[in-house]
Amino acid sequence: MIYEALHHGDEERRSADPTRGWTLVALSFATSIDALAVGLSLAMLRVSIWIPSLVIGLVCAGFTATGMLIGWRLGRPGAVGWSWSGVWC
Repeated sequence: MIYEALHHGDEERRSADPTRGWTLVALSFATSIDALAVGLSLAMLRVSIWIPSLVIGLVCAGFTATGMLIGWRLGRPGAVGWSWSGVWC
């Protein structure tokens, strides 16, 4: 933060697109490691896999549906929310 405050000219750098190339591979690998850790933890606890997987699936579906509805609502022309200019509509 101190470096960025002192060097104002570096603002033109490109930001990495997380949906392309090696960034996507690294993120998918990290997600796989996370899923492996959860699976091993549940196996060590000797928990039936059906209830946790059902809860995880329902929570993920709920968050996905909520995010899609919010995105659809904010993405419509004239919708209440932030416009592309950053002004509250």
